[in-house]
Amino acid sequence: MARELARRLSVLAILWVIGEQDRAVAETTRCFTQVVNLLEGIDLSVTEQRYALNVASLAAFEKKVGEHLYNEAVAIDRHLARRKWSDKKTAQYAVHLLNRMKQQLEVLGGLPRAAFGENNTLPYRLAHYLLGHTVPYWNFTIGRHWEHRFMLDHWQNYKWETCQQLYRMYGQEGCIREPLYSLARERLDMLRTNRLKTFSAPSMSRGTDRVRLKLRPARIRRLLGRWWQGLKNADSAINPCMPSPWETSPVYKAVHFLAEIARKRFFDSVAFMRPPEEREFATYFLHTQPEYSVEGLAFEFRDQLALIQNIAALLPANICLAVKEHWPMLGIREIDFYRKLVETPNVVLISDRINSYDLIRKSRTVFTLTGSTALEAIYEGVPAIVFGDVYFEGFEGIYKVDSIRKLKQVILAVLANPKAGSSEESAVRALAAMYAASYPGKISSEYSIEEMEDAENIKMVVDAIEKELSIWGIITPR
Repeated sequence: MARELARRLSVLAILWVIGEQDRAVAETTRCFTQVVNLLEGIDLSVTEQRYALNVASLAAFEKKVGEHLYNEAVAIDRHLARRKWSDKKTAQYAVHLLNRMKQQLEVLGGLPRAAFGENNTLPYRLAHYLLGHTVPYWNFTIGRHWEHRFMLDHWQNYKWETCQQLYRMYGQEGCIREPLYSLARERLDMLRTNRLKTFSAPSMSRGTDRVRLKLRPARIRRLLGRWWQGLKNADSAINPCMPSPWETSPVYKAVHFLAEIARKRFFDSVAFMRPPEEREFATYFLHTQPEYSVEGLAFEFRDQLALIQNIAALLPANICLAVKEHWPMLGIREIDFYRKLVETPNVVLISDRINSYDLIRKSRTVFTLTGSTALEAIYEGVPAIVFGDVYFEGFEGIYKVDSIRKLKQVILAVLANPKAGSSEESAVRALAAMYAASYPGKISSEYSIEEMEDAENIKMVVDAIEKELSIWGIITPR
């Protein structure tokens, strides 16, 4: 992508990376004019005096950019959460990154015309704060519920403003032009049918089969090779994005695998294999954590156990709360979390093997922080209550809650209104807006490198980037 953009627009393509390993990989692609390792020269050891200087430096920078960037950015960084670094080490890391970025901008002679990044890790967020709002900054996100499409979203608010504007416009005009209308309606019918038929949970791989998969000779050789490389590589000691040598060691892997099995077995022993049948129910879908969609977009509600307990307490006596686990967290979330969950009055823990779409269809309402299960509720006309900042919060049938005090009022209003869910036409409008605001192309971890490097795919992605740059007046439209 960078190579094609540089060829088309005659621009410098500068890549900031974290660690020598990333730099080595990036340089082999010959896609970038320059690849900069931001960790070069870093020293994470810090004295009390140095810590005081770092904090003062961060405070001065916050004042300059008008943001409380340090605690917010650190609080939503999953890599630092995993490493459990001390505040002193974290401050040293953040200040080093900012100083290296400032140096690079001085070398380049000013700010870039545009920036592309991500929002799940601290270095990207610090880069955006440094660049300020004068530099357009995009991140790539998979286009929900449309295959092989992606959106270019603007920094960290996850508002996808183009989508929201189109959704409102389609509602005001009262119609969606062909062939988009037929395409969106067909997609709605397909989602309703296929989500029920094609459901599968990767976590269904349990027991002896899974053990055999873990013990394959080829896999063991690969893990041992990775561990040996980690021992020789200094990056992991200073780079929270890379696993430490201990985390890749055979002993850690074995202990982690056994603990994972124990957590899964406990979960299976307390989770129900079917939705509640004797009572009506609402459903809460658990999120992966730590994750930007929780700590970043729904920070006040990041304690999901406390939130579930509040929701369960506020539901009427005849409605219970079904809580479904998100399969990537199965085996990772602690046993104590599940124990407290099932001990909570009015809560029923549901197995990850249950079809989420079927659960939504039978629910009185759906609760999620920012999850796409709210969109799936729209397709079925089931009302959804969300707690975080997300682009579809303005869609019909979605109810945004920003405080526990407001939650009770919203729950009562939603349950009392038989038409609280989205209408059929509004569901079509949502899908049409998401399609029209997204671009064709494969760019996410769902695809292989080979698929994304396909020449036709690269052309589609770069066409989209070029269009966004022209919309923002960064380049002249061709």
